[in-house]
Amino acid sequence: MITQYSNESQLGSHPVQDKNKRGITVYSISQIQQMTGRGEKGELLTWGFEQPYFYLTIEQRIQMFRLSSPVLGVVSSRMNRLSGLPFNITSEKKKEDEIVEELKMSAELYNEYRDSLAIGHLGMKAKIYRKMLSVLPDIKPDISNFQTALLRWKRRLKRISQNQCDEVTNWLMEPNAGVDWSSFVKKWVFDMSIHGAAAIYKQEMNGRIENFDVLPGGSVYRIKSPYFTGLNGYVQVVPGFIEPQLFFSNELIYSEYLPTSCRNHGMIPLEALINKIAESLFFDDLMAQSSDGTRLPEKMIIVTEANPFGSMDGTQDRDLPLDKPEQKRLEEKINQPIKGGVMTFTGNTATVVDLSRADTMSNQMQRQKDIREEVALVFNMSNMEVNLTGSGDVSGRATAEVQQEIDQGKGIGPIAVSLKNAIERGLLPFRFGCGFKFEFELSKNEQEEKQLDLLMLQTGELTKNEVREKYNKATFGPEYDKPDGTGNQQPGAGQMNPLYTSQI
Repeated sequence: MITQYSNESQLGSHPVQDKNKRGITVYSISQIQQMTGRGEKGELLTWGFEQPYFYLTIEQRIQMFRLSSPVLGVVSSRMNRLSGLPFNITSEKKKEDEIVEELKMSAELYNEYRDSLAIGHLGMKAKIYRKMLSVLPDIKPDISNFQTALLRWKRRLKRISQNQCDEVTNWLMEPNAGVDWSSFVKKWVFDMSIHGAAAIYKQEMNGRIENFDVLPGGSVYRIKSPYFTGLNGYVQVVPGFIEPQLFFSNELIYSEYLPTSCRNHGMIPLEALINKIAESLFFDDLMAQSSDGTRLPEKMIIVTEANPFGSMDGTQDRDLPLDKPEQKRLEEKINQPIKGGVMTFTGNTATVVDLSRADTMSNQMQRQKDIREEVALVFNMSNMEVNLTGSGDVSGRATAEVQQEIDQGKGIGPIAVSLKNAIERGLLPFRFGCGFKFEFELSKNEQEEKQLDLLMLQTGELTKNEVREKYNKATFGPEYDKPDGTGNQQPGAGQMNPLYTSQI
């Protein structure tokens, strides 16, 4: 149905419009209904709630997932793919970089006045030394070992940071009692794909998050206000419970698959596939019924009753039509598939009629393939991901590169980013504080990483021993703890080179 807005619309004529508020967020004020529920501390709260309208109920979405093999294959593939991806927890180095930059500036200033014996310069050098000593406990008074002391400080900081990152990783591996990381990710991906949104509940104990898990899909909606506001709340509505529950961002992390600006809920991908999945299920049912050889009759024998008195002129007999009950019985018998496809009738006269139909099996099979492609299109999967395009004529390297681009661009890449943001912004800061980053290992090219490390080595960003430590290689003497100068000649990639990238 096509509609248009005018001055007579409900939005323009509603008597409760607030002239002091700006930024209308609804198409019609009638979208908003008042609802009362319980908050975090059990208090009664009233808010504006938009009644969600969907083509599919929650149970119908789950049944479509269970009965449709293309949908189950696509969604389960995403669930298994993302839950099986390794992830890394790293700490941000902004603070560390600021300290290093400040230490380097202090060292440069010290070296400028190294040979000066003026009273003011001696006091300045002593002040610089005390400042550097507070960070680098093993630095010499003449800061001659500045580079090595700085490197040892970085190593100590790296070990401390690694221990903290390991603690974060171990906590994420068991979100809740009896729930591991893989199960949590699968439930989150399922809700995003089937229900269009996922809600992660955060359970706090002693002022920090202790456990987290996914709430039932399709039961949580965003609170809708008729005007733009910075307040962000969510409501969980479950049939059978008298009072809904109200959540805010300190308790809930809400993610949407296809968010919209005009509704309090996102779009559901399955709603674009209702007719296509129904068609596929009907065809599957037809094939299941005929799999044992049962098929519709190909011939029909018409039985009639003969008039014993014949026609008025006596030249031929006249057939009488059957009564209604007998006609209905014959129609039901004709339309009932039977094994062998042969049926018989008894009567005075009979006429054989050909009931064979045109062969549409090839068209129906092609239609099934088209439906699988439509399912892949709705969920942003390529033909390669759903096994509709062979790669026999494509090299292995080219296939891997294409798969990598798919993952990052239109496959699980966007879903992985949504989960990354939920964990990085909604979980980790409320448990371990700021400064931790969550990253999935979507792709990893070891050769490119080695080339990047070599470039950083040549530009002085890394030392040879730092590169070797990264690849778990034994380090060399202290002379390799200093970065190479820009004017130094770089040694070749031979076995006598401490870096020797071909062996890293």
